Amino acid sequence: MNAIDPSWAIAEQELRWFFRDAASACGLRSSMGSFVDILRAGVLPGENTRELRETPDTVEGLVAGLERDRKRFGVFARARRVHQLLDAIGVHHARTLELAYGCENTVQRVSLSLVADCSKAISAHRTCVDAVRSQNAKNGGTPQRGPKQVNEPTVRDWVLWLMTAVKTGKAAQMRGMLDEILGEATQRLDIALVAYCEQVRGDGVQ
Repeated sequence: MNAIDPSWAIAEQELRWFFRDAASACGLRSSMGSFVDILRAGVLPGENTRELRETPDTVEGLVAGLERDRKRFGVFARARRVHQLLDAIGVHHARTLELAYGCENTVQRVSLSLVADCSKAISAHRTCVDAVRSQNAKNGGTPQRGPKQVNEPTVRDWVLWLMTAVKTGKAAQMRGMLDEILGEATQRLDIALVAYCEQVRGDGVQ
């Protein structure tokens, strides 16, 4: 990534906030899908629905309540703007940014979720799983019927195993594979982040 460009750092901070904290900051307890639906609708649940019995008993209570609402609507507007920018760059780039900044676990500074979603990781994982199945069959094992065997690792689990194995020297020959996977993830993130920053500049926000 181009760490020299300050707009990238600002965008990354904004995207981490959006994917990890925005729903909670808006006072919502929902999945990202539900949160996105609310942003598309453009109406924050509970807006203009204060009932008479909820009116504070004191002027101080009323002012405090109005201040909470003002902050909440301000946060909602901020989240809606980020969502509109993500809509503008397309589903593929938006998904890349969600995987990159919605996940706290990283593999050499790249989101584990994004690494596990890369085509090279998916392909290598399938090759390894098929090789294990074939070896088990040769050793007299009986492969389980169905699309997934018991204890078969997910792509995410396999990436963690690969990273650990390479780091400890148990699979040093697979370092090239890991480097290729990380390279794909980094390139995919760079392209998506550039697209997002271009939208930010076009939106007139620095």
